[in-house]
Amino acid sequence: MEFHPLLVKIIDTPQFQRLRYIKQLGGAYLVYPGASHNRFEHSLGVAHLAGKLVRSLQEKQSELEIDDKDILCVEIAGLCHDLGHGPFSHLSDGMFRPKAKPGSDWKHEEASVWMFRYIKKKIQNVFPKDFKDDDYVFIEEMINGPEKKGCYKGRPSSKSFLYEIVSNKRNGLDVDKFDYFARDCYHLGLKNSFDHNRYIKFARVIEVENELQICTRDKEVSNIYEMFHTRSSLHRKAYQHKTTKIIEAMIKDALLKANIDIETDDMKKDKEEMKKYEECIEKYKEEYKEEYMEKYKQEKEEEYTEYMNKYEEYMKKYMEEYTYLTDDIFEQILFSTENTLKEAREILLNVVSRQLYPCLGTTKLTDGLAKEAAGKKIEEWKSELAKMQCNSYQEETPLEETDFEILISTFDFGKKEENPLDYVYFYDKFDEEKAFKISRNKVSQFLLPNKFSEEWISVYCKNSDKKRLAQIHFNEWCRTKKLSLPLNPTQQQTDNQQPKRPKGKQQSNRRFYGLTVFNDPIHGSMEFHPFLVKIIDTPPFQTLRFIKKLDEAYFVYPGASHNQFEHSLGDCYHLGLKINFDYERIIKFAKVHEVDGKKQICFRDKVANTILDLFHTFAGLQKKVYQHKVTKRIHRMQVFH
Repeated sequence: MEFHPLLVKIIDTPQFQRLRYIKQLGGAYLVYPGASHNRFEHSLGVAHLAGKLVRSLQEKQSELEIDDKDILCVEIAGLCHDLGHGPFSHLSDGMFRPKAKPGSDWKHEEASVWMFRYIKKKIQNVFPKDFKDDDYVFIEEMINGPEKKGCYKGRPSSKSFLYEIVSNKRNGLDVDKFDYFARDCYHLGLKNSFDHNRYIKFARVIEVENELQICTRDKEVSNIYEMFHTRSSLHRKAYQHKTTKIIEAMIKDALLKANIDIETDDMKKDKEEMKKYEECIEKYKEEYKEEYMEKYKQEKEEEYTEYMNKYEEYMKKYMEEYTYLTDDIFEQILFSTENTLKEAREILLNVVSRQLYPCLGTTKLTDGLAKEAAGKKIEEWKSELAKMQCNSYQEETPLEETDFEILISTFDFGKKEENPLDYVYFYDKFDEEKAFKISRNKVSQFLLPNKFSEEWISVYCKNSDKKRLAQIHFNEWCRTKKLSLPLNPTQQQTDNQQPKRPKGKQQSNRRFYGLTVFNDPIHGSMEFHPFLVKIIDTPPFQTLRFIKKLDEAYFVYPGASHNQFEHSLGDCYHLGLKINFDYERIIKFAKVHEVDGKKQICFRDKVANTILDLFHTFAGLQKKVYQHKVTKRIHRMQVFH
């Protein structure tokens, strides 16, 4: 990837480097050991793909008059679109903030715009001199959308298609998704069946209903459906996996117990003042556009300057505090010794030790219940669960609402109940200037789902001592709501039966039944002996998640985000370097022989070159990474400080 010098200057600011310490997939790293990547490398990828797509359009369609400044603005927007993410990415704005700050209108996209403004102020002299206010507005609109829906100010309607590159509000086909689908699948060890390079190759701007839109070839319809299938698959297998969800819920509980405030009262006050002066500035600009008198400008100039100074003062204070809010908050609580953090610390110790809230089951909601869930009925459901009348079991310790955690997972193609392909236009090879939609009856029925959105409910018991009773209440609640019984190993037993263990199995933990423990991006499904799983689930072993495998090399190779925990995954994979030896072939031809009276592992003569390749790979890693001159310089600087 090659970047403009301005993008490099932005990357080298503390505000952008902060993204190295925010996990791309939040709590999913505690489910998928390969998912150690961060927002930092994703942002680089989005900037790269944004430039690639806009340059492709420039080369193919000179009549669009895409200039170098347009390209630079699009790349900057791609680079800065995630600057505002809080700790654990979507966990902070999706789970934590609604509980910590009810009614908060905070959005990470808005925070990204503020962070960009702060960076711009710090390195103003680096931006091109021909950059005008409209260019900065254009960048901000690509990140956070326009102030009024559909009313873009940064670029004229003749270039409206540029807004579809970084964040496509029309149909969801944008480079942000292209990167995180490819990157997340790569690190999760899942297949990505969508080819974004093919989409970029066939992308073309065509006028549709008096508006310029990015369209693609008709033969790409199956590739685009694969993208939406990939999206749905990632949500089911990773983003909204029931274990990921409960881990993130427990982290949320720990942050609330610790009274962690992602936005302190001082920060909130600074933000309110910042918004107030921002509105004053915008009002001044609007008034000045209507007035063309130099006298008016002179009268208002002092007032305008005061507004600008106040705005920048409060923005500086807010952004400087926000810069230090990262995933490190997890470690600070986990390794703390303060009594005030005891409850929070115990929750996080349970997370890293895999002592999670037990899942009572997962089942699909009816359309009526899905609407209730959207209407914030979840707290009422907790009350119903606690008060269920179950005659088949003598209740000893009554259940309470606080004993339950209810999480809703929504799976769709990105447009809720609608088919996103209804918003995508195509062209054919016979007429590249005419756009059209492709109807359902022209698409293979194997690609089309019967329904484009569905909601599932997962219920957990926060008190393990009451798990059996909670399971009975949940089963009864499902019956009264006319839901199918939950997908849970205990569902086939009657309410008063204990789950049966397989013959010869003495352990109660389901992972001891020989089921897959980890999905690895290199080795695929890995199964471990129960004793190894117990070791993995200890806090000392889990601390390896917080120690970078390649130390300072992460500051040279953005893909080298992996930690000592997943060390067995291998370095070349994360560095993007080629592995020149086949270790499976070496293992296949390994055999024990006696040599000089001692037994040694020996290999077939025909794998000698493969073994030589192994040592060449090691030497290459030493030269390119472990002892790279920049890696060593960073190491010396850290040791010195």
